[in-house]
Amino acid sequence: MLRDLISITMFFRHPPQELPWRPADIACLTARYEGLLHEPRWRALVLDHLADPQRPHFHLALRPAEVLGLSPTAQCLARLETGPSLLDPTWAHALCNSDLRHVAHILDLAERRLTTTPDPNATMLSCCSRTSSDAILNTAGPCCAPHSPAARPKRGVSR
Repeated sequence: MLRDLISITMFFRHPPQELPWRPADIACLTARYEGLLHEPRWRALVLDHLADPQRPHFHLALRPAEVLGLSPTAQCLARLETGPSLLDPTWAHALCNSDLRHVAHILDLAERRLTTTPDPNATMLSCCSRTSSDAILNTAGPCCAPHSPAARPKRGVSR
């Protein structure tokens, strides 16, 4: 839900030139969606999502944090301290949005991660452990997606 709100707000902040709407209508909609985006509940939701560095979909709150003017550097560092896969998007976000002091620390964490052998007995967190904030941030995993109805068997055509 929040990601959708951000997308709509970004669209109205930078509407395409060929959009056949009156400027007054665009300005009205921009103000409306900016107002919705800046409601305190969204900041609280994002901060809640970033509070748990072990959360499976932690990285999905990073862009909303940026749009809302939050600085999740401390939360990113806490996440990286847990040793997530180097494919976790938190690494790139932290490197792109940190100062040199933090970048040196992040690279040190990455080097330590490279020298650590993964535990073959470790289990991956299931996306079924999601919370209500995961649902609002659209972080449902494939096992949480709505199932499509079962296909009906085709009936034979009698001749």
